[in-house]
Amino acid sequence: MNRGYTLSLRMGGFQAELVPQAVVDALTELQVSTTVGAQSGFQMKFTLGRNSVIGRSLLPSGYFDPRRRVIIAVRTNGSQTVLMDGVITRQDVTPGAGPGQSTLTVLIEFESVEGAQAAHDTPAYQEALAALGDGAVRDIRIVPGLASA
Repeated sequence: MNRGYTLSLRMGGFQAELVPQAVVDALTELQVSTTVGAQSGFQMKFTLGRNSVIGRSLLPSGYFDPRRRVIIAVRTNGSQTVLMDGVITRQDVTPGAGPGQSTLTVLIEFESVEGAQAAHDTPAYQEALAALGDGAVRDIRIVPGLASA
């Protein structure tokens, strides 16, 4: 049930655009991570089928290529708040055991650990989570880690 909250996912260059509905429908996981002494970010996982819009058109066109901007925002009572804003640094395709079971994983980095934590801790993000209730399956975590040598 919508309680006045709308989440949006945008991708692109400097002026990122709303993603096609097929991208939203394929999103299966969103994970936020923070790393001590290094950039932090978030990771999105999508189902990927050979005949899906992502597999057939978007992936080959460079839609998920590094250096593309990704923004996740929430609109509450007409006011929009950016929850996460970063740049794609890597994408990986993992083949599945059967048709339509492959996965596309996209890694997006934040400017700082503080930026990742701040994105999670905003009142707008917490309100959005509360508003979704049982209306969405989500897996969002902030996982401290160690910087790579």
